[in-house]
Amino acid sequence: MRDINRLCSHEFIQIDKSDDELDETPLGGLIMLFRKALPYSQLISRLEQLRPERNHCAHRALVLCFMSDVDSNISFDAEFERVQKARELAWSCFEDLKQELAAAESRFVALGG
Repeated sequence: MRDINRLCSHEFIQIDKSDDELDETPLGGLIMLFRKALPYSQLISRLEQLRPERNHCAHRALVLCFMSDVDSNISFDAEFERVQKARELAWSCFEDLKQELAAAESRFVALGG
């Protein structure tokens, strides 16, 4: 079971999803969960910044798949650069989130949780 599921003080009472449920939760839902668990974290705004970038990348990938069937002159360089930036932001958020959740769990354990 993931650490986030073991946090159950008043600070984390609303996170009661299984691993499978967390895996299937859309980014917006995860942002809402993390906002409840880490209400003062600056990470929330970075996750909110990630959402439109992720949506754009997914949408453009689908559009470019169809366009490439009818147009062979598509330049993927600019698209790839934007995907790379979104990827970097996503990994940065993930690394920061792991640290913040570990710190939150330490606080919970220190409270006798």
